[in-house]
Amino acid sequence: MRKEHMAFAAAVFLFLVPFLPIVAAEVNHSPCLCGAKITPMQGGARNVYIAQVRYSDPDNDAPAKVEVYIDGIAYPMRLVKGKPAAGIYQARLTLPPGEHNYYFYAEDIRGMSERFPRYGVKPGPYVGKGKQVYNRVPVLSLGGVRDDYITGEGIYTFTVKYTDKDGAKPKMVRVVIDGIPYDMELLQGSPAD
Repeated sequence: MRKEHMAFAAAVFLFLVPFLPIVAAEVNHSPCLCGAKITPMQGGARNVYIAQVRYSDPDNDAPAKVEVYIDGIAYPMRLVKGKPAAGIYQARLTLPPGEHNYYFYAEDIRGMSERFPRYGVKPGPYVGKGKQVYNRVPVLSLGGVRDDYITGEGIYTFTVKYTDKDGAKPKMVRVVIDGIPYDMELLQGSPAD
C-alpha cells in the first residue's frame, strides 16, 4: 500500500514539474517609477529642463519605453545611470513660455505599465518672466429656473452659482434662451463667489 502512494506521489510530481516554469513565467508585475521630478520648476524659455525618474522592475524586465508627458505630449527618456531594468532615465527639454503640467509613463517589455502620478497630472514647470500666475477655470453649479406662480405672468428666474478659486469676478454671466443671450445680475454673495 505504501508503494502505491509513493508511486502516485512520484507520478503527480513528475507530471507537475514541467508546468511550473510556465506558470511562473506568466506572472508579470508592474514596473515602479520612483523619484519622478522635473528641474527647475520655474525658469525662462532658454532654460534646459531635466525630467528624471528611477525605473525598476521586480521581474527584472527592461522597459519597452519610459516617457515624460508634458501638456499631453510624449518625450522619450534615455538611461543615464544603472541597468535598463533598474536605472535612472532622463529627458532634456526646452519648453515654450507658460504654465505646464506633466506625468511619467513606463511600460516593460512584457506589456505591464506604470504611471506617475497614477491619475491626473502634476503642475509645472512654469516658463516665463516674473511670478507665476495661476488662473483656474471658474465653476458654474446649482443652475436652475423658477416660475413666478404668484402673479401668473410667466416670469421666469434663472439662477446659477459662480465660483472662482482665484477670487476673480466674472466679466459677465449670461443665460442663453433660444439662442438669445441675457445678462445675469448678482443676487447674493460676492462677485467671485
